[in-house]
This record gives sequence, C-alpha cells and structure tokens, in this order.
Amino acid sequence: MTVSIPDISSVGDVYKLIWIEEHIIAQIDHISEDRDTVTAEFNFRLNGDVKGHLYMGKLNMLSATAKDKFAKELNKRLELEWDTILEQACVKVIEAYRKGEPAVRIGNLPSRQKPRYRLYPWILEDNITTIYGFGGKGKSKFATLLALTVQSGEDKLGNMNPIKGNVLVLDWESCKEDWDEYVKATVLGMCFESNDLPLYRRCYRTLANEILEIQALVLEHEIKLIIVDSVGMASEVTDQFHSSAISFLRAARSLPCSILLIDHETKEGKQFGSVYKQNEVRSAFELKSEQESGERVISMALYHTKANSGMLTKPQGFKVSFEGNEETTEMVIFERENVADMPELSKDVPLKDRLINVLARGALKIEEAAQEMGLEEKKLPSVKSILKRYKNIVFYQLTDGTWGLLQKGQSKGEYYTE
Repeated sequence: MTVSIPDISSVGDVYKLIWIEEHIIAQIDHISEDRDTVTAEFNFRLNGDVKGHLYMGKLNMLSATAKDKFAKELNKRLELEWDTILEQACVKVIEAYRKGEPAVRIGNLPSRQKPRYRLYPWILEDNITTIYGFGGKGKSKFATLLALTVQSGEDKLGNMNPIKGNVLVLDWESCKEDWDEYVKATVLGMCFESNDLPLYRRCYRTLANEILEIQALVLEHEIKLIIVDSVGMASEVTDQFHSSAISFLRAARSLPCSILLIDHETKEGKQFGSVYKQNEVRSAFELKSEQESGERVISMALYHTKANSGMLTKPQGFKVSFEGNEETTEMVIFERENVADMPELSKDVPLKDRLINVLARGALKIEEAAQEMGLEEKKLPSVKSILKRYKNIVFYQLTDGTWGLLQKGQSKGEYYTE
C-alpha cells in the first residue's frame, strides 16, 4: 500500500496537511526548535468529519523513536501507514518552517496584479490600516459597516468597490452580544441581502500571545479581513515602552490578509501610545463625530492622515441614524454627507474644499464666504490666498468683485450652481 502525497498550506507557523486518498487531515503548530530537537503539536483527524478526531500529541520531528511511538498510537485508532505519513509531515513542515518567505529580485517585476484595496479607500489589500479616534465616537459601528460590506461584497454607499471575502472580528473590548446587535441592526438598516456573516472571536490575551490560534482560524476559514478592536487592549501599548507595540505589529504582519485596526487617540489628536503604531501602518484615518444630546443621529467624519502609497483622500462624511430604544439598537442607517456641511467637523476640512462647498451655492464676496464658513476676520488673508491661487482653475472672480465656482472644464465665465 502506498501513501498519497499530502497538500500543505500554512498561515504563519500553523500548517495544515491533507492526504486526500486517505481522508486524513493534520494541523501542526506550536513549533519550537532547540539544538537537536524540533518539536511541534500534531492534531490528526478524519478529513471532512468535525467529530473525526484521531490523535493529538507533541512530537520531536527529528527523533525516529518518537515518530515510531507516535505512529503506533495512531495505528490503534486507524490502520494506515502512519510511519510514512508522519515522515512526510515532518519533512514538509520542517522544510517550510525553516525556508520562510522566498527572496525575489525587485525592480523588474511584472505590473501589480492584485488590487490595492480590499475596500476603497478604507482597507488596503494585504496590509494594515488604522481608524482611530476618541472613545464613543462610533468606530466600532463604522467597522461593522465595513465588515458587512466585505463579507457580502455588496456596496451600499457607492464607490467602495469591495472585494468579497470572509471577515474575522477580534474583540478585546466588548462581547459577542454587542457585535451581534450591531450586525443585525446594520444588515436591517442598510438592506444587506447576503446571508454571509462575519466570524467573531472574543479575546483577552495580547495578539502576540494568541497569534497561533488566530492563524489557525485564518487558515481554516480562509479569512480575508481581520478587524482588531482595539489596539490598546490587544497590545498593552504605552508611550514609554515600544516592545509591546513591536510584538503586536509583528504578530499582525504574520497574518496574510487585510487588517483593520481600531485605535484610540490622545487629547492632542494623535494615535495613543508608541510611535511604532503610527509608523508601521500603511494607511490611517482619524474619525470624529458630533451628536446632539438625546438625538439618535450622528454626524461622522473621517480624515485621511497617512498614506504610504498614493495620495491622501479627501475627508469623507456620513450621517448615521439609529432606531430602537434605550436597551436595544434595532436599525442603523449610514448615508453619505458632505463634511463641509457639518458645523463642528468642517473645521478640519482643507480651506479650498470648504470654499468649493460654499461657493457652489452661489457667488459671494470674500468676507461673506468667510462668514458662511464661520471663520474669524484674521483668516481672511488665507481665504484670499486660496482664491487667487486657484483663480480660473477652480474659482472665478466676477466683475462685481464676488467669487464663484467654475463649472468643470470651464476656463472662465459663469460660476457653478447646483
């Protein structure tokens, strides 16, 4: 009797081998190498049978005696050529474990084939993105919308171009009941049609300490997006010590999928904790929101504060409406909203974009435009500077001294009105 050649796949240091003809599957993890030993945990089961557990144990993959003993234990449960199967598993896993990522020559590679975004512009493909802000501003609720958009592949707000894939929520702050409520309310409010729903895991140890279990989930469920809520609890990051931030980011980097980090900010408007968190992520958004007391509507704005590849995107706004009672949120509805129309949040919008928004409603004098934007008199020189810099490109001065907004493609003449 001959044994088939197993298929091998891995995420980080978690390996899965499948012997198709023998209907056997093995998960091998917790690998440790020390001088003349390479030990790992082996978990064998019948492929396709959740309850088909065969045997689990720790094995020195370089010891003939240990492998012989392990094979005998397996043979008590199912008669197969376990010595051959174990030898195949040990050789393939040790080779893959020691090989690591292959080295490639750069500078003449083919053009990028894979997309840059899993969900535009919020989530980079196979990279780390952060959304940060003060507590209670709606970060988790916005992350719920992004999770459902990727999980379903349905674009409910337009121009997000999601790539469908399985989503895993890693939660250090709340509980499955809260996230379940967010998901149900958002599915109802946004009319998601897909029956696919994200996977959820409650966490309490650091990401670095739980990484093998998470790698196994990514491998088993073919996860394409992980949401970490939140970074502080997942990493024990402080201002003074960088080692925990480095361990956290190294663990995150071992996951071959898109990662969205939910993080908090300081009173100065910066990401809390070690500078490594800010430096190592590839894209970052600051989330701000405003809500009147007693109202069930939130105005939410996201500002693109870091982009390693490409340009920063313009601030994007949303109106988030809630239905339900004090105990339960039954429906959540997201609608796009112009940040320049949000009284408090528009202060962080570039002055040029605020002028475009104001002059789109009609021509104004400089002082009138500044007043519409709620600017102090000392800001008038900045308004004049922007108007002159983009004169006959974006803005146009009329004969009566007022300024209007040019129509797209127009070099001079009438201003734009909606």
